[in-house]
Amino acid sequence: MYYKIIPLFCISAFVVMTACNNHPDKTTASQQKIQTTAISVDTSENVDADTVLSLDRDNQEAVYKPAKAKEFKTAYNQSFNFSFELPTLWRAIDESTIGDGYYIFTGKKFTDIRIYGERITPDNERVLAEVDSTVFNKIETFVFNDGIKGLKLSGRQYRMFVKDAGKIRVSLYIKARKRWLDQNEIYLEHMAFSIKPIRSTKK
Repeated sequence: MYYKIIPLFCISAFVVMTACNNHPDKTTASQQKIQTTAISVDTSENVDADTVLSLDRDNQEAVYKPAKAKEFKTAYNQSFNFSFELPTLWRAIDESTIGDGYYIFTGKKFTDIRIYGERITPDNERVLAEVDSTVFNKIETFVFNDGIKGLKLSGRQYRMFVKDAGKIRVSLYIKARKRWLDQNEIYLEHMAFSIKPIRSTKK
């Protein structure tokens, strides 16, 4: 069910995944800002009827636990061994047939946010992402809260974060209007930073 990016060129061996066992908690200015900033997507003054999305009752919602920051909650994917935090006003909905991840429901039709896992195999282990260069024009290293290095891919209306941990790759894919991305960048990055394994696994 998840979006497959049209491959135009491959990023091979771009980054070596490493874990830092003594990685300190982040106390950056951006995380401090989260404590005092309202989520713009749900408080926008430009809410039109045609931008409001309703949920299909047949879809399965994640079970949440509280996160450290009160503006967030934690969702879990047992099948692919990852958890992540999302804003409390957003919802994680399982629309897949194999339980590999969630569609993030923000209430707006123009947002397409998905987080999903896949097993790393000999065929894909050296390729972190296949990228359409007309969509993603910037690629940089991204360090997650647990110290593992991955990728952040950016474009005018797109973001993607890719993390390899053990035998699982987790991807967070975002497509939305540029203004909305700019307004909500801090929340999207918080979601990405928070991706981590639920339980330790042997490599």
